[in-house]
Amino acid sequence: DDGEVLAVRCANEQFSMGTYLTVKNKRSGKSRFLCEVEAEKYGTEYSVKEYVSAALMTRSEAGEYTILDSDMIHKRSKFRSKLRTDDIDVQCYVCMASVQNTMIFDVAINDESCDYAMEEVTVFSEILQWMMNGMGEE
Repeated sequence: DDGEVLAVRCANEQFSMGTYLTVKNKRSGKSRFLCEVEAEKYGTEYSVKEYVSAALMTRSEAGEYTILDSDMIHKRSKFRSKLRTDDIDVQCYVCMASVQNTMIFDVAINDESCDYAMEEVTVFSEILQWMMNGMGEE
């Protein structure tokens, strides 16, 4: 039996995403938001720039979300947004990255300037609920 040996890499996850949110506060009262998204489909890298979009939100302690930037700009492998934040009451930030035309999404939180503790798993389930309910469309 001199058949070829074939190496097969099985990806047990159809889709996996990793999302990270960094906030850089400037003295001018503006902040720079960097939302980094990594995605793999069946174990191979997936084009985030082409197929993923990201939104920046704040979350109140009661679990209410306010969208600050519904379409962050993708540049140099990160989604970016620059906003005036000195007049934002709740500085508890969430980046939601979603794969276009699917229900696949991921969230990242940044609660460095937040006056309560946010849990990523809570945020994920709240946003999932919101998506299932048509994202606030009445």
